[in-house]
Amino acid sequence: MENGGWDNWTFHLGESMLLRLPSAQEYALAVEKEHRWLPVLAPHLPRPIPVPLVRGEPGAGYPFSWSVYEWIDGMPASFDAVVDPVGFAKDVADFVAALHGIDATEGPQPGKHNWFRGATLGTFDAMAHNALADLRGHIDDKLALEIWTRALESRWDGVWLWGFPPTPLVGEF
Repeated sequence: MENGGWDNWTFHLGESMLLRLPSAQEYALAVEKEHRWLPVLAPHLPRPIPVPLVRGEPGAGYPFSWSVYEWIDGMPASFDAVVDPVGFAKDVADFVAALHGIDATEGPQPGKHNWFRGATLGTFDAMAHNALADLRGHIDDKLALEIWTRALESRWDGVWLWGFPPTPLVGEF
């Protein structure tokens, strides 16, 4: 196994499946969400996504819930692997457009299970200020703070979208 993952350890299981074991408690929080929502999303997308087949429970010395998924043949996208960058970009855009076309109003809200992805920018204000303090002298931190402050003043359009935070910036910078 060259790279079995960071959040999860992933292993090929037979010819058509993979075993996915969360590497820590915080990653195990996503198992239930993935089992609930990936099968809902999959039929609406133009490319295959992993669909869970089995949810395993903690036991035999392993402390977290885990999953068995369908194996999807392919290779990681890289500059060397993508022969047609324009076609690849179109495929990605089509996938994102299809994902955004799926009603997300009942989908999972930001929380510990997804590191608060999709939360309002204010959720990350203290973290942003700490990062800007750490970057002082390496970047124009005053300009970065001005941009951050303007971003905080932006308003959400009220539409939940799959795959991206629900806090698009409104207006121009």
